[in-house]
Amino acid sequence: MPQAPIRIGVFYDGAFFAPLAHYYQQHHQTRRRIELEGFHEQLCRYASTVFRRHIDEIEVTEAHHFQGLGQPAPAAFTAVLDRLKIQRHELPFDHGKNGGGPEGLAVELALTCHEAAAEVPLDMAVLITGDPDYVPLVDWLAEDHVQVVVPSVYLTFPNRAGHQQCLATAPRLLERAAHTPAFDTLLPRRREFGGERP
Repeated sequence: MPQAPIRIGVFYDGAFFAPLAHYYQQHHQTRRRIELEGFHEQLCRYASTVFRRHIDEIEVTEAHHFQGLGQPAPAAFTAVLDRLKIQRHELPFDHGKNGGGPEGLAVELALTCHEAAAEVPLDMAVLITGDPDYVPLVDWLAEDHVQVVVPSVYLTFPNRAGHQQCLATAPRLLERAAHTPAFDTLLPRRREFGGERP
């Protein structure tokens, strides 16, 4: 009897992904934009080694991108999200301390991931974030036998304002996730970093 396909969910924390994409476009040696379709294909290849299944039996069935309304993405990037059927979640922007940020982003992402893991159901959840607030989500997913992937990032580079920035995945998050490959290793090599920009 054929086995059910391996289902992957990818969840983008836009507050983390935007500076990450800026780094690859402006400061990485390739100076190219992250190509999301190729990235998802690489995630399927990675999952094939985790589950020991052929890549044809693995699919990204859920993908979500979370960002604040005060941080509008370029039209070209939103078009890519729509083309790849990555659901957009646009949250109110809180202009409070530390320059502000999307209000309730962590809660919205966690609830969406939790729901997808239970209802799809997911075999693997990929969290594109560095925020330690997601540790409880990682723990819950692990308890529900979902393989959790948190790509590891540690970068220092000038941000858009020219100030030095450190973008890193929280150690607590890396300790709890089952799989923590370096983000670089999950990027496509042949058509590296196509033409998509957050």
